[in-house]
Amino acid sequence: MRLMRGNGRKKPLSERAEQILIFIREYRQRRGVSPSYRDIGKACGIPTTSLVSYWLERLESAGKIRRHRGTPRGIYWVEEADVGQV
Repeated sequence: MRLMRGNGRKKPLSERAEQILIFIREYRQRRGVSPSYRDIGKACGIPTTSLVSYWLERLESAGKIRRHRGTPRGIYWVEEADVGQV
């Protein structure tokens, strides 16, 4: 089980967060660019882009991704070696 860092405590990474991380990694490997919010929502069963943004904010706060706001597809992987060991 992987852990999220937040407020000095470690929390397990939820299944949804894990699913999003894996999707981002695989998408970048296949296409060479980050997925859009709509791509993430469609692939992960998230109905709105605001919910995708919520999940990405949680992952960014946990140090799993970086986002460049205002940049299309501006999602960057922080811990690539950590994904896939589910």
